[in-house]
Amino acid sequence: MNVKLPKNVIRMSKLTLYVVIACQSLLMSFASGSMGQRKHLEEIPIELEIGNGEMPLSKLINQIEANNEFQFAYAKSDIRGKSITLSKSSYNMQELLKEVSLQARFSIRRVNETIALITLKEDVTPTVTEEINNLQQSISGTITDENGEPLPGATIQEKGTTNGTITDVEGKFELSVGSSAMLIISFVGYETIEVPVNNRSVIEVGLASDVSALQEVVVVGYGETKKVNLTGAVESVSADQVNWKPVGQTSMALQGVAPGVTITQDSGQPGKDGGTIRIRGIGTLGTAGQDPLILVDGVPTSMNNVDPNDIDNISVLKDAASAAIYGSRAANGVIIITTKRAKEGGIKVSYSGYIGKQTPTNLPTLVSGLDHMLLLNEANVNMGQTPTFQQTYIDAYRQNAPSDLYPDTDWQDLTLTNNGLLQNHSVDISGGTDAIKIRGSLIHFTQNGLIPNTGYIRNSLRINTDIKASDRLNFKFDVRGSDELQYEPSASVNNIFNLMNGRVPRNQEGVLSDGRYGQGWLGANPISFANSSGKAKNRVNMAIINMQGEWEPFDNLSVNFMYAPRFVFDNMEEFTRTINTYYGDGTLAYVNPNRSSLINRSDITRTDNVRALINYSKQFEDHHLSGLIGYEQIENSFRYFQGYRENFPFENYQQLSLGSEVNQQTDGSANEFGLRSYFGRLMYNFKEKYLFEANLRYDGSSRFADDNKYGWFPSFSAGWNISEESFMQQVDGIDNLKLRASWGTLGNQNIGNYPFAASVDLTKGYIFNEAAVQGAALTDLANPYVSWETTEMVNVGVDITFLQQFSIAADYYVKNTRDILLQLPIPMTVGLEAPFQNAGVVRNAGFDLSLTHFNAVSSDFEYDVTIALSDVKNEIVDLKETGPYIASRTIRQKGQPIDALYGFEAAGLFQTEEEVLNHATQFGGQVAPGDIKYVDQDGDGAITADGDRVVLGSTIPRYTYSLNISAKYKGLDFGMFWQGVGKANGYLDGSGVWAYYVGSTAVERHLDRWTPENTDASYPRLTFNYPNNEQTSSYWMLNAAYLRLKNIQVGYSLPTGIMEKTFLDNLRVYVSGQNVLTISDFLEGFDVESPVGSAGFYPIVKTFTLGLTTKF
Repeated sequence: MNVKLPKNVIRMSKLTLYVVIACQSLLMSFASGSMGQRKHLEEIPIELEIGNGEMPLSKLINQIEANNEFQFAYAKSDIRGKSITLSKSSYNMQELLKEVSLQARFSIRRVNETIALITLKEDVTPTVTEEINNLQQSISGTITDENGEPLPGATIQEKGTTNGTITDVEGKFELSVGSSAMLIISFVGYETIEVPVNNRSVIEVGLASDVSALQEVVVVGYGETKKVNLTGAVESVSADQVNWKPVGQTSMALQGVAPGVTITQDSGQPGKDGGTIRIRGIGTLGTAGQDPLILVDGVPTSMNNVDPNDIDNISVLKDAASAAIYGSRAANGVIIITTKRAKEGGIKVSYSGYIGKQTPTNLPTLVSGLDHMLLLNEANVNMGQTPTFQQTYIDAYRQNAPSDLYPDTDWQDLTLTNNGLLQNHSVDISGGTDAIKIRGSLIHFTQNGLIPNTGYIRNSLRINTDIKASDRLNFKFDVRGSDELQYEPSASVNNIFNLMNGRVPRNQEGVLSDGRYGQGWLGANPISFANSSGKAKNRVNMAIINMQGEWEPFDNLSVNFMYAPRFVFDNMEEFTRTINTYYGDGTLAYVNPNRSSLINRSDITRTDNVRALINYSKQFEDHHLSGLIGYEQIENSFRYFQGYRENFPFENYQQLSLGSEVNQQTDGSANEFGLRSYFGRLMYNFKEKYLFEANLRYDGSSRFADDNKYGWFPSFSAGWNISEESFMQQVDGIDNLKLRASWGTLGNQNIGNYPFAASVDLTKGYIFNEAAVQGAALTDLANPYVSWETTEMVNVGVDITFLQQFSIAADYYVKNTRDILLQLPIPMTVGLEAPFQNAGVVRNAGFDLSLTHFNAVSSDFEYDVTIALSDVKNEIVDLKETGPYIASRTIRQKGQPIDALYGFEAAGLFQTEEEVLNHATQFGGQVAPGDIKYVDQDGDGAITADGDRVVLGSTIPRYTYSLNISAKYKGLDFGMFWQGVGKANGYLDGSGVWAYYVGSTAVERHLDRWTPENTDASYPRLTFNYPNNEQTSSYWMLNAAYLRLKNIQVGYSLPTGIMEKTFLDNLRVYVSGQNVLTISDFLEGFDVESPVGSAGFYPIVKTFTLGLTTKF
């Protein structure tokens, strides 16, 4: 029987599409009405500006096109260098074209408004011919799919013109065209066809589904597979989704494009503004790493080590079924990046570049110098103390500020003096033959910071080479090198921002009128620190050589080998200068207590990657079987050495040998580890309908003792393409429907080296006979039984495509991480640190959901909208009957998220003395109206840390979502990316948050403090160093939910007609904004994407860029 969706549902869905695109038909109708009266060539007069009588052919063509409706078609090389001698300035078109034909030896053919120039051989006589199709006729018809259902919004265009229309909700159309016209008919998800009119008045066309979508290939572990056969949770990200964002660190380009992948940016500092990547939650609370495995062309590296312009495709392996092939390295997910390679053909050159300007998204606003003094005096009175500032000084300040003796220093204005400019330039060249193809790219990126002496410079080179030795033997030889320099003041940018944003009051001296530095805060002056404290430079040079060979000894069988060494040279140099600061009267205030000093450190890391694969793939009628077996070995070695000296007599000569030998220090270390692996995969499908896959990896790590070196990591998955069933062929509107399910185990060996062994400290000594003797001592207990952290994951998912324009992908998963390595407490009488044990269990359960709508309304207009939503609930399941473990403001406790916020529950502010007296006793002994009131959880009449602290919330984001919109209309293009978090908590404290914390100042929000006249205040009464109001509590916890416009871009590509007259293939210019708008209830002056901390942070930046791309 026929199974159909309700007819009204289908009809309403198509009607919705029609309403969206109907306005486009109105636009196209303007182009279809008038084509002008066509005349014969001899009837068309031409007036020319001929100058001396000889005119370049290209100039002549430009004059004709500028004054007529004609467009010339020719090869640029055919007219280059040719000129025409003209005897007069007035011609008819027939005469003029004959002159061109004879002198330049072209055969010229005019068809309507197009004039084609065709180069002739020596023995061919030039001719001029014309063909005019004046006869217009009205045609009508219906466009349907292969089942006879009407297609609303299908495009019908007369070939070679802009004349066209679209079908209505019933699939019908009407159009006036030439009697011999050719129609181009297209619709998203269907094959585009050409249909001749042949004097017909009615045309009925059925479009066939475009099967190319079913053949889409997705990169998976150690290979690729057709998307239709995919059974795991794999997110495929195209180059277009990432390389349109002008970002300095590639990790930020992935933000928001893959549901289940959370990328947070904690800093805007140049070189350190990359994102922290988490795939489906935080899986461990021990020492093991939480970062996913990043592979670029099969080589482990950082995601920020590849430029967005070099990326061809990104695959994110989110579940155990897809990631188990990587075993002990895949517990936190896997990201596979494939770089671009050359295609056969002539040499192609492309350039992409942009320049931009950065400004802070948020900064706290300090109160004026006068308000600082008044508020501090108020805090003194509230604390029962004498006011710090006498009234006479305050009156003098009012009259004389700002001046050297009465400063009102705008710390932010005088510290944020760098231009914040950034620029990126990328050039790539590609081309080759069937035998050898090469693509090379050269990229330069510079990013200046917001404060002086901060910045980041990166230069990188990539060369990808493909060599075809024979029909069955191929090689790849890739080289990638980079040079990165990140620099900042030796005083550190976080310290400078902390001083600038809340530590130093404005009534302290910044820069005196004679240019000398003022005292700042006890000698700590953010202006002097930024400009004159010295510089810390970190230069990283990296090289990767990736050599691969593939041999196909038989049909359906291939052998692949890879050797890829990776070298990293990391050199750090930090020179600290001495700084003198002065009072307003010019007398010396503070000499920098830090002596001039220099640290030189050099790190060298080498990683050797060796891999061998055997692949087999065979189709047996309706059955398809494929598999692989492989071997992989990774060896890593690391060493560093460091030297330190101080008291440099000449601070401009910054060489280690010039410092004092007194207190000189040297240090160094070395370590190595290895991983050896055997793995395999088996895939089977029947008619691409029933899908099965199994993976198995056997990993051995040198980080564990002999009896625990190896571990097994299996996975199984299955899929059912329901849409391929015969009973689904009659279901209207469903194009593709697939169910997926998987189970697998993963490992985590990123735990540091040799946790099974005891540590020996060789710096220990003892006194024998009143003399110090060098010695060694054990510092912790050994546990030879420690092994992998293991992650077990179950995933179920569904993929749906319907109405040829909508797709949905949904997954639900449960991920349990067991045997987490922890140092559980032991009696202090043991005298040693606790050993590592496999003890903890953490669970992450959640879902990923994405909805995409794509529509090519016409050949001129298309758009794409993707909405993504994901959530993960994190929970500590077991701590081996120990805990809870409490830190300053967090707790690790069974049943709670990792590092949940932990403190006192606030119940507002005390309003009266009676309320204080009738409440439980609190901290400090001076509790008064205006102080924070805490809930007495245990009812014992006293607020205590042991009895009254509770879990307050979690900083782990919930319900992360994104909206990506892209559209193109003729030469215009538009892209917009929104990102948000539906639920999260933030916690801020310290300077910039608490007024007068450890001698700091106040910010504008502190003006709304509690007083007897302002009892509905947002801030408690003013105090300083007052324990009651500085407890970790829900009063300082913030709502960190937000919605942010992360990227918006508008571009324009010059028309093809213009490009054909230049040596360029295309040219696009664009303007872009990043972090443009934020909607949030977060604390003003702080960034909601970095919701934990104090004023000592480098702000995330808002960036506006102007860019250009071109190819030739």
